[in-house]
Amino acid sequence: MNDKDSKLIFENYMQNITEAPVGLGSSWEDDDIASQFDKGEIDKLSKYKVGSPELVNQIAAEVKEFISEHEGKVYPGTVKEFKTDIINLVKDIAD
Repeated sequence: MNDKDSKLIFENYMQNITEAPVGLGSSWEDDDIASQFDKGEIDKLSKYKVGSPELVNQIAAEVKEFISEHEGKVYPGTVKEFKTDIINLVKDIAD
């Protein structure tokens, strides 16, 4: 592959990335996420101390707020730190 081909492939890749249909989804605006769960799914969460619809909705609201704080920005840490922050957020609410 010559340099011209690799540039063309990279330009096409970048165009696909910027046009990708990535978004937050329809549930983002819903304040009652728990109502979308199938029967029994919330009961399965009780082993993680998240056994009530109210708690599920509270966790969803806090995670949305966390994500909104970083919207349009680059997260200041690594992917591992991002995951850890989300996990800690959920743990703090569930406790």
